[in-house]
Amino acid sequence: MSGHRSADDTVELELTDDLRTAIEHAFDTARGCIDRDGGVSPFTVSCTADGFDVTVHEASSPDEVYTSVTAQLSRELPRAYVLAYDGFVETDQVHSDAILCEAAKCGDETAYLLAFPYREDASGYVFASEPISVGVTAQLYPEQVKPGSTAFWRAFGAEELSDARADEIEVEDATMVGMPPLP
Repeated sequence: MSGHRSADDTVELELTDDLRTAIEHAFDTARGCIDRDGGVSPFTVSCTADGFDVTVHEASSPDEVYTSVTAQLSRELPRAYVLAYDGFVETDQVHSDAILCEAAKCGDETAYLLAFPYREDASGYVFASEPISVGVTAQLYPEQVKPGSTAFWRAFGAEELSDARADEIEVEDATMVGMPPLP
């Protein structure tokens, strides 16, 4: 997985309150796993009508992770999702380990790609002060979930769509991200 973006670019993220909460939960959970275990298994945080669901995606390759996430999204059709995993990011020619999150709302054409760089030193893991945006990537909703489709309206009701207001924040930095092969 990789995405490219100039370090001088600024990306505006339009996040619903639910998606912002899911992203924060994903980063917090992944940080806890790294602090405790030195790594994190890929997992999703799904925004549903009933709240949030967390699902771990055990797999032996990134392709298997994506297949598992796509199957989950096909079954559940959540309003939004965040896929979190341990990977890397390169900024200004510096390679850093990072927690990566792919986040999308139902009907989005792409997913936001966010990174939380970290390094290990003698005292443990040291995380960047805040996550950074590294651009966009393909979203993982199944093909049949397109704006206007029956599945889309079922996952993200029409009355809520007209009331949906997204918060906007600006983030900058980063050029490239990737998921290392899973063991």
